[in-house]
Order: sequence, then structure tokens, then C-alpha cells
Amino acid sequence: MPAWVVLAATAACMLLTAALLLRHVRLGTSVRESGNDIGAAAARYGEAQRMLRQRHRIQDAQRLAEGAVEGTTRTVEDIHRGIASIPFEVLDGIPATRDTARIVREIHDLTSTTVYTSIRAVNRLVGSGMRQGLRLDAEAPKKDRDSHDQ
Repeated sequence: MPAWVVLAATAACMLLTAALLLRHVRLGTSVRESGNDIGAAAARYGEAQRMLRQRHRIQDAQRLAEGAVEGTTRTVEDIHRGIASIPFEVLDGIPATRDTARIVREIHDLTSTTVYTSIRAVNRLVGSGMRQGLRLDAEAPKKDRDSHDQ
């Protein structure tokens, strides 16, 4: 076999080996980059899951707190009304204080009803604000992702 054929075949083998080596290096880099991307995506997914669990805990706590304030306020209102009725009933039984006691009782009942109604209204308002804030917070990561994509 002529020397130039051996030389040409050797050169071709060397070029092919270099091309394969270059391809191998590029694939290795690509695989490492893909691995890094997968790791980062897994971390983002894990963080999103943690945030979702935390948001659910906060929502549960908010519902529990709002319900507790509502129930406690109704209970206190009922107890207050029951205790307040005792002296009013006594005064109602005395002819000399009956008319004044009825007026004072109406003012008392109107005032206490207004106070307890206001407490419940503020409780619902705070609860509504918390629920709205949690919904807005839930939407924020999506908006952040959208702005990063642009």
C-alpha cells in the first residue's frame, strides 16, 4: 500500500477522532447543563410546593381565627345581654323606675348590639382583606415568572 494512502487514512482517522472527541465534549457539557437546569427546576418546584403548603396553613389559620372571633363575640354578646337583663328586670318591676329603666334598656341594648355588630363587621373585613391578600400573593409568583420570561 502506498504511503500516501496510509497517511491519508491516518489523517482521516485523526480528523474523525477529533470530531468525535469534540462531539463528546459538547454532549458532556450539554448533559451537565441539562442536569443543572433540572436541578434548578426541581428546587423551584420544591420551593413552590413549600410556599403553597404555607399559604394553605395561613388560610386555615385565618378561617379558624375569623370563626373564633365570630363565635366568641356572639357568646359574649349573649352572656352580656343575659347579665344586663337582670338589673333591668328588677327595675322594670318597680313602678317608679319602670319607664326610665325601659328607656335606658333600649339605649343599652342598641349600644351593645352596635358594638358587637361592629366587632363582627371588622372581623369579616379583616378576614376578607386577608383572603384577598392571600389570593394576590398566590398570583404574584406567576406574574414574577411572566416578567422574567420577557
